[in-house]
Amino acid sequence: MNRILGIGDNVVDCFLDRRIMYPGGQAMNIAVYSHMLGADSSYMGLFGSDEKAALNRSVLEHFGIEHGFCRYLEGDNAFAYVKTVDNERVFLWSNKGGVAKGKIWHFTDEAECRYISSFDYVFSDQNSNIEEALPEIRKIGPRIIFDFSRKFETDYLRLCAPYCYIAFLSTETLPEEKVISKLREAAEYGAEIAVATRGVNGSIALYQGKLHYQCSIPVEVKDTMGAGDSFESGFIVSLMKHKKITGNEIQEALHSGAVMASRICAMEGSFGMGRNFILTEEQEGFLKEER
Repeated sequence: MNRILGIGDNVVDCFLDRRIMYPGGQAMNIAVYSHMLGADSSYMGLFGSDEKAALNRSVLEHFGIEHGFCRYLEGDNAFAYVKTVDNERVFLWSNKGGVAKGKIWHFTDEAECRYISSFDYVFSDQNSNIEEALPEIRKIGPRIIFDFSRKFETDYLRLCAPYCYIAFLSTETLPEEKVISKLREAAEYGAEIAVATRGVNGSIALYQGKLHYQCSIPVEVKDTMGAGDSFESGFIVSLMKHKKITGNEIQEALHSGAVMASRICAMEGSFGMGRNFILTEEQEGFLKEER
């Protein structure tokens, strides 16, 4: 099995209506989900010094995910206030990354570069301030898997797609013809595999000019948190098992992603492990304003 390193964000989602905070963040989620699927995964991110940072670190320790090259700063970890509406997570407010806000990733330290070179794949995303470092990572060696989320305007695709092995786009609000257009654009700028997640409408992948479709798998949804990240992990880990990629492997990976997403949507939080908290007056006021 090839090795994958998640570089970038870790976030705690504080559900004000439930009084529970859940660990997460895209890059950390990918490391955790990939581990759950049997892959050799690690995580490199930036932690604060508060209880939310401690919660996310405890997840990595619980799963035995190596994270020795993480960076640490004094201050608040990244977190967001959210609530649940019809089993969907609704964002209310965030601290915009906490201590990670505005911190641009670069990799010039020799030990860090050796560490990154030991992986076959690096995953990161548009929330992680890593755009300037993509050429550095590609030069070090690993293939890059990048989640554009909904940030797939032409200029951003032109900036990041040339370094991507896999480009993920979140396109649930777009008509199919627009989705396909954006997949082709990502491929034109350099992404070897371009994948669009479409929520309940499933997913579409573009590989070597051919489109592949996958429907979503029905499930009794408890929480959609982590749905996209779990799909991506299922897709990635499935492809990691193959030395040669053809249309069959792409279709298999799409199905594996759908299965993993349905599994995660049937549980609370990205992967459970929530922690109760008492609302502050500020949080209570914020929740009342949003009701």
